[in-house]
Amino acid sequence: MRRGWIGVSVGLLVAVAAIAQEHPARLQIALLELEVTGGLDTTLGRPLSDRFRQELFKTGVFTVVERNVMEEVLVEQSIQLAGCTSNECAVEAGRVLGVEQMVVGSVSRVGDILTVNARMIDVETTELTVAESIDCSCSLEEVLTSQLQKLAKNIAEAVHPEFEDEPDDDRAEQSERQFKDFGDMTISDVTGELHKFGSAGARWLERLNLSAVGTKFGWSYAPYGDFSYYGSFGNGVFLEFPPKLTGGKFRSTVELIGGGADPALSEANFYSGGVRVSRYRFFSRRRPAFGYYYGGGASMLVASRDDSAGVVVKPSLGLDVFIGRQIDLKLDVGGRKLCTFIEVRLESQSFEPLDLLAVTIQTGLTWRLKTFD
Repeated sequence: MRRGWIGVSVGLLVAVAAIAQEHPARLQIALLELEVTGGLDTTLGRPLSDRFRQELFKTGVFTVVERNVMEEVLVEQSIQLAGCTSNECAVEAGRVLGVEQMVVGSVSRVGDILTVNARMIDVETTELTVAESIDCSCSLEEVLTSQLQKLAKNIAEAVHPEFEDEPDDDRAEQSERQFKDFGDMTISDVTGELHKFGSAGARWLERLNLSAVGTKFGWSYAPYGDFSYYGSFGNGVFLEFPPKLTGGKFRSTVELIGGGADPALSEANFYSGGVRVSRYRFFSRRRPAFGYYYGGGASMLVASRDDSAGVVVKPSLGLDVFIGRQIDLKLDVGGRKLCTFIEVRLESQSFEPLDLLAVTIQTGLTWRLKTFD
């Protein structure tokens, strides 16, 4: 039974990754005019911005709106491209342009040091998602020809940690390294496809107002009852909804769960499966948050018991309270955070005439979507 749930969990994650294969892999962004300060010639903003757009596109991570398209669309909405450097203006422009992220930045000089800053803002949440800068004791010509390329690569790596740039001398050789089992696909092709599938699947889930999906597994100890050891009440998969959808400050999850008693510790084979609805909240007031959380839930299970009296199938109602900790793995799938957790539950189940009180320890993976906030 436990293997079956693990198979379902893996199958769900694979299915999510395979949704909408034809969607574009690149993140849709637009770059506002770089602000030139520190006594530099302000007319340099246009050529530096145009070059920065090219470098962002060349990373292979982004689709970048062209300047002429931006100007045409923004003028119609009375938004000026030049001088639009604040977060509020960037978000407004991004919504008009229909992109996912906006990039704003500046070029300045302090003494002999030239600094180029860039920050990326999520149009939907208005949150700052990436902030990068480079400093060099160099000329503006070097900024144009090499430093902007370096900054674009840093941003691409921050958005997509699997991004790996290769030296020019090695690109021809690397392009010929191929997976034998995938025909003509190179390593970069495969990682690009995985990122594309993950990003497309995430956008599809976000349109359903889901804030996270994941899988969990664990073990339960039931000191009181006919079974001293239980596989777990909560092995399975879950879907999570944000507080703004469900009301209040608590997050809501719907879990498909199941488990079974270890036959070696009992004369009866015992299995169950069903649905649990839970609500939880982070102790931290920061959103989105990692760290400790607490909550509770209720479940409806169907239990099957096979012993000397034969097979008996009965419904069960259960209640539980829990405390846990969510941990950032510093990884992403399709540009969305992947994290793990450890959770301790105190739960009761009533399988008439059998009642169980169990302590459960669980872990698993959570894929946090952009709607998690």
